[in-house]
Amino acid sequence: MNDFWFSFHAVTPIFLCCVVGYFLRQMRVVGDTFVEDSTKVVFYVAIPCGILESMLSCDLKTVFNPKLILFTVAAIFLAAAVLVVTVPRIIQDRAKAATVTVDMFRGNFAILGIPLATSLLGESGAAPTMTLIPFGMILYNVLTVLILVMFTEERHNRIGKAVKDALVKALKNPLTIASVISLLLGIFTLDLPAVLDNTIAKLADMTTGLALVMLGSQFNFRGCWSRLRYSIPTILVRLVLIPLAVVSTAAAVGFRSAELVAVYVFFAAPSAVNCFILASRLGGDQDIAADAVLTTSCASVVTLTLGIFLLKSMRLI
Repeated sequence: MNDFWFSFHAVTPIFLCCVVGYFLRQMRVVGDTFVEDSTKVVFYVAIPCGILESMLSCDLKTVFNPKLILFTVAAIFLAAAVLVVTVPRIIQDRAKAATVTVDMFRGNFAILGIPLATSLLGESGAAPTMTLIPFGMILYNVLTVLILVMFTEERHNRIGKAVKDALVKALKNPLTIASVISLLLGIFTLDLPAVLDNTIAKLADMTTGLALVMLGSQFNFRGCWSRLRYSIPTILVRLVLIPLAVVSTAAAVGFRSAELVAVYVFFAAPSAVNCFILASRLGGDQDIAADAVLTTSCASVVTLTLGIFLLKSMRLI
């Protein structure tokens, strides 16, 4: 029972912050301007500072694990490949099939995964999760764009440019830049000036609360019930089947504690907000993408709690 309450207390506050954001939007305390502005603050300032703070607070040489990174990259490729082959056989509409595919394999690890890892392990314990960010960010962006473009019309004319643009955007992403800077500082054992270090720490303090309130403020339940035939399979694959397969394999090859938590939050996080953004721009079904973010985020409060409970009960973390 102690393991269950540990899991419950680690997950629930994260989602209560999302609930606060949702009701603030419904009560018109915040509006569209807040959502747009807070999104920019979160992605350009808060999360990058949080990454720097967490990775600089640990000994990078002890947490940087090439085996963990290679495992994660291989798992992302394998999950994407399996879904690209199977989903179109079930969903005939190409735009819908592409959207469901990216909803299933791409998780919201930056906004929900990092706070969960920090809640479970503390700032320094979450460092292995941070080391996965640059690799995951680049792969997710490129594969998401590749899948959406391949499944839509006139794909042969756009695929090269679309993938190139996705790679450039991934490399220029603030989260990728912050991760690379942290890695370089750790590798060369360089320290930031105290003033800059303290400034980053102050900005990092607002990361979790603002990011989760921002996410919750974007929830919209209108119309999602009519598309449950897409949402339910997405929930099952994104929150149950992929985490079960990947985490079981990770445990079997020897990952434990902070490294296994990194794998778990990376692959068990709900569908990413970027799936909606990219689906809107690249010919996907934006309604299905929006529903996936909403329904998987709500369902993950249960699946993440149970997942952490099982891992704790089995003494794997």
